[in-house]
Amino acid sequence: MSKKLYEENNIQGIADAIRSKLGSTETFLVSEMRGAIDSITTPILQTKSITENGSFIPDEGFNGLSQVFVNVPVVANLIHKTITENGRYYASSDNADGYDYIIVEIDGGTRRSPRAEIETIYRNAASDLSWDCTASIDAIT
Repeated sequence: MSKKLYEENNIQGIADAIRSKLGSTETFLVSEMRGAIDSITTPILQTKSITENGSFIPDEGFNGLSQVFVNVPVVANLIHKTITENGRYYASSDNADGYDYIIVEIDGGTRRSPRAEIETIYRNAASDLSWDCTASIDAIT
């Protein structure tokens, strides 16, 4: 085989690329570079769909994941609540995601909000016994 002349910076660039791919700092002779390049493995990646919570690894025959599609259904934690005092109430304070329905029992009156709608009750300033249902929001279902 005949001898060829190559620029040293080109050979240095090849050695740097090999080190980068291998995560190495070792030095190479030109005669060792082919073996080093051959030792670089290409990952066999898998696309995976996830439909439940948990920990996941690639299936057998794969050594990595290229894309992961997550579609875990969310089930809201809805609770019933009876309110007996004026104030602000937050589902998060009750370790819930929302309210299935609310019963308001203040000043002897009772009002029940239906499942699909939570009524926001405001005290009418004109009378202590009067309640106005002035706003509503959709409940989490």
